[in-house]
Amino acid sequence: MVVVPRFGSSPRDIRLEPSECRRVLEALDVIERRRLRRNHKGELRQATRASATRLIRCLYLWARRPKELQYLTWAQVVDLDTDQPIARRIATKRGIRSLAVPMPVARILREQHRVVGHLSPLVFPSGVGKPLSTLWHVWHEALTIAELTAIPLYGLRHNAATHLIEAGFTSRQASEVLANSEEVFDKHYNHATVSPQAAKAGRRAGVIMARLGGLG
Repeated sequence: MVVVPRFGSSPRDIRLEPSECRRVLEALDVIERRRLRRNHKGELRQATRASATRLIRCLYLWARRPKELQYLTWAQVVDLDTDQPIARRIATKRGIRSLAVPMPVARILREQHRVVGHLSPLVFPSGVGKPLSTLWHVWHEALTIAELTAIPLYGLRHNAATHLIEAGFTSRQASEVLANSEEVFDKHYNHATVSPQAAKAGRRAGVIMARLGGLG
């Protein structure tokens, strides 16, 4: 795992190696199986046992901010059973937006709808029907199982941004995925890695400068 300190101290800009990504998701599976084995009094408490792990898994897959999913309602989710589901009227820092739902996330939402859709207007409710407030406890448990150092839950967003750039996304494309402006993306996310375009330009510049110095 590569950690780039933010303002010289807080390790907020994060890149998880693929093996570490797998360990995180496997840890969430372990926690979810444990929670599903528990029996609670009350239909809603019983149905929401996996809300926290599923929400965190969606944060990883969808690169959203925690609050965007904590307050997500079923009324905002459209065409969930199609191949082009959309989440409407999501409050982002750029204003109210509609966001495409990736198919891995849609599968999680469909399962969540099956168990809690008739019980709560929230997609990921707590056992008392309110937005989840225990995410960070579950996240800490997942990191402990995965044997990773302390990573902010928001770091999953930075992890996604870094891997998108490494996969060839431009800053504009990646900023659209994260619902940021391109300027904000470049300021907060794009400094943790080198884009393919920048790498290519840097290599060409090195060749030119070497020739000028008689080295090639």
